[in-house]
Amino acid sequence: MNKRKGFTLIELLIAATIIGALAVFATISYRASEADTRIAAAKAKTDALAGAMRRFHIEFPRAGLNNSVIENTTAACPSGVSSATNLSATVLISCGQLDNRGWTNDYVEFTVCGTNTDGICANLTAPGACMTGKSTNSRMPARYKGNYAYCVTEAGVSSETFGS
Repeated sequence: MNKRKGFTLIELLIAATIIGALAVFATISYRASEADTRIAAAKAKTDALAGAMRRFHIEFPRAGLNNSVIENTTAACPSGVSSATNLSATVLISCGQLDNRGWTNDYVEFTVCGTNTDGICANLTAPGACMTGKSTNSRMPARYKGNYAYCVTEAGVSSETFGS
């Protein structure tokens, strides 16, 4: 009797197909969890931004912030902040209310806004901070692109909206 050792070609093809299918599912799951992690980190930064706005208004009660995107900056805190109105959101960084890292982001955009001033902040009942997904990033899932927004008021009330 001739005993053959090894696997047939069909057995090897079936094993390779199963391993390939598992790799596809693992890759899809990893990409989804990576995006969810990025969004969770951006939500935490939005909460920090709303807290910085609250601290800013306590320290400079007569100063106002205009509706603007916050970006990394190294500018100095402007003189006369206590009486100035419509300051850019970057004053929160330059006046020491916020850390200067992570505000320029490929996945999301952070905005300081008042109440019902535009589509992004339509859900806010008080001034606050919003984070929106950038539609130009191909690695973000569709649910976070376009009309997605996570907003937090200075008092800490948050809302999340997904576009249609």
